[in-house]
Amino acid sequence: MGIAAVSVARHVWGPMRRVTLLLAALSFGPGLASAAPCPDFYRFVDFGVATPEMTVRGGPTFRAEDFEETPLLLREETVCRDARDVAKDGRGNPIPITRSIAYDPSVLPTALEALRLAAVDDIAAVTKGHAETHRTRLAPGEARITRGSDYLCAESPNAAEISCQLRSPFGGNLPLVVYCNAESCVLPGFAVNERVIGSARWRTGSAGNAGAIATESASKLSAIHDFLTPLTSWRADFTALDRQAGCENTP
Repeated sequence: MGIAAVSVARHVWGPMRRVTLLLAALSFGPGLASAAPCPDFYRFVDFGVATPEMTVRGGPTFRAEDFEETPLLLREETVCRDARDVAKDGRGNPIPITRSIAYDPSVLPTALEALRLAAVDDIAAVTKGHAETHRTRLAPGEARITRGSDYLCAESPNAAEISCQLRSPFGGNLPLVVYCNAESCVLPGFAVNERVIGSARWRTGSAGNAGAIATESASKLSAIHDFLTPLTSWRADFTALDRQAGCENTP
């Protein structure tokens, strides 16, 4: 079965503006009313668990430094939540509950320019929203379609942009779409697990070629997966979300 995109509400962005806004949305999205200063030092971050009253500790935890104690994050772009009851690591350092984090580009694999993670309460709705422009292009006569065994791309001559829906290496049936123009590719939202969404950006070497874009993007995704996996012991469970989504978002 080929990849099918999902139906979502309509919004319109230009190619370059999308790169800026979609990446910014994960760092400056809803929920910042509870933002608070982060601790001076921490080795881990906790994305928390959403309850009806507030977000509490005990969610997916990621390392803020690697196994050689090299810092991984841009601290000025880490957004912490106001929480009185935080966990501590084995050395007694606080583990702040975070809204979003951004990785230092110098530690990223395969020449990625940006990689960010953010906590979201409804990851299905967010990933569907990021697939919207791609879904619109799949309407008859709207774009040139290129289909592979594990991707579905749409090229819009007027927008000078190619979008491709890919299979996620993180698992699950939630949609994953990358948008590329002549210079850059942006991956506005991919489900790392049922609580955390990621975004990424890189310079493309495959401009104008849908199949090459899909191959390049799949390679970037694989590198991101390999980079993030050792940094967390949390294992994603998409069972409930997959049951809701069915198979329409997967190959």
